[in-house]
Amino acid sequence: MNILVIASHKGGIHYHRQMAPAKNLKEQYGHTIGVCEVESILKFYSKKIKWDIIWWSVVVPMEETDIMKWFEIFRAKGSKVVVDIDDYWIRDDDIKYNSTKLGEDRYVWSTEASITYADLVTTTTERLSTEIKKLNPSTVVLPNAIDVSEPQWKMNDKPIGDEIIFGYLGSTKHERDVRIMNYNFKQNKKQCLALEQYTPLLGATEKMELQTIDTYGEMYDRIDVSVVPLVNTKFSHLKSPLKMVEAGAKGRAVMAQNIPPYSDHQDLAENCVMVDDGNWEHEINSLSRKRVVEMQKGLHKVVMERYTIPVVNKKREECFYLLSKNNIQTFVICMFVLLWQ
Repeated sequence: MNILVIASHKGGIHYHRQMAPAKNLKEQYGHTIGVCEVESILKFYSKKIKWDIIWWSVVVPMEETDIMKWFEIFRAKGSKVVVDIDDYWIRDDDIKYNSTKLGEDRYVWSTEASITYADLVTTTTERLSTEIKKLNPSTVVLPNAIDVSEPQWKMNDKPIGDEIIFGYLGSTKHERDVRIMNYNFKQNKKQCLALEQYTPLLGATEKMELQTIDTYGEMYDRIDVSVVPLVNTKFSHLKSPLKMVEAGAKGRAVMAQNIPPYSDHQDLAENCVMVDDGNWEHEINSLSRKRVVEMQKGLHKVVMERYTIPVVNKKREECFYLLSKNNIQTFVICMFVLLWQ
């Protein structure tokens, strides 16, 4: 197959949902992969290649582009459009895209248009797929997964030192999540690493620099336990357990908010400390080194068995192949089987 990946941002969404899987589809299955940004679509589409699959990231609607025009061009040339989405597009008021040049209304409209007109939508969880199917029933769940062949995701089996080192590795717009912990590591004489913007909120003992997508995984090398607080809203519930999967790949332990999406994934949650609202102080202060080691081993085992790129890409490759061959009947049966596995 010839697969053209269209993305606009080079952040974690682009990396985990498109670039890492595309690399594996090329290396393991021998498919031809092209990658371009929105501004370069015409250049790639004018090449003498028939693109069987157009792999469209849902973050593309954040760009000022005529989505429907491109969908018409793709279909006229016989290409099938796959739209991937990893977040709910109706955001909570305090984290809306009001600062973007297009604004929140345009973002919601263009995202829903992309979902509606796609030949196939891929997403991260069953809970989010339920919302997406209201717009497009041709939706398949492909969990977030890790490319463990990359050096940055190599398991870190370093022993725990004299003290447990905690870390908060969230990126931007997570202040509200951090606040619900209501915990100060420095005052409780605990070690914690965090990005500079979260250091005051957490009482972190050391600042971390946000890494690029090529070295981001190495941040886990500096901690023993990743803390993952999350506010209890519908938008939060429709996120994915990516932080659990990342930490598990690196052999790190996780303390996560005991709400969806984390509580939905029992295979991961049973190897983590699940923290109820208002209980962060008790759980952190009572955590033992023995329990941390048990969680690290258990979570790593589950991730390696179920959440690596080669494992998840078996489903992705089959769906892409059947879609490209326009075998609608077989494709629908395939989706039904995948959704009920």
